[in-house]
Amino acid sequence: MKDVSMALPVVTCLSASEQHQLITQWFQEYELPLYRHILRLVGEREEAADILQDTFLRAWRALATHPPPENPFAWLYRIAVNLSYNVLRRQRRLRWFQLSRYEAAPRFEDDVATSESMRACLAQLSRKEAEVLLLHNYVGLTPTEIGHLTGDKPGTVRVRLYRASVRFGALYQQENR
Repeated sequence: MKDVSMALPVVTCLSASEQHQLITQWFQEYELPLYRHILRLVGEREEAADILQDTFLRAWRALATHPPPENPFAWLYRIAVNLSYNVLRRQRRLRWFQLSRYEAAPRFEDDVATSESMRACLAQLSRKEAEVLLLHNYVGLTPTEIGHLTGDKPGTVRVRLYRASVRFGALYQQENR
């Protein structure tokens, strides 16, 4: 019989001080691009800040039982996107229950007309097209970096980015006639 214990990987967890140091370092490096992306997804600054905080809190808790990931930005990005989608799903479920008919719409930009046009155009793109477009234009990631995050090949990301840019441009022109 083979010794099974030799086949299992050794999981080394971090001490509390190492966790704190690693999360602090990640926060300094990734806070701004993650916040920008979350803000583009949910459209409200306070909600985006809450999701960002929850992202790092979940990462910190996970480090207590799991080793640090090889690609921390991809891992944090996935946590943030999943939390953002959960918030958006919850908002859709509660949309029928309006507390006020005059609730302010979330704004992406200071210019109301521009933000509404951009939001309308992004809503007409597929989820993957909008995600790639936002990651490239607002977070500043390259197609290779986006591919690492989404699990797609860089060539696929480039094609999707090109098509999304062309489609968004056409939709934006049509929206602003």
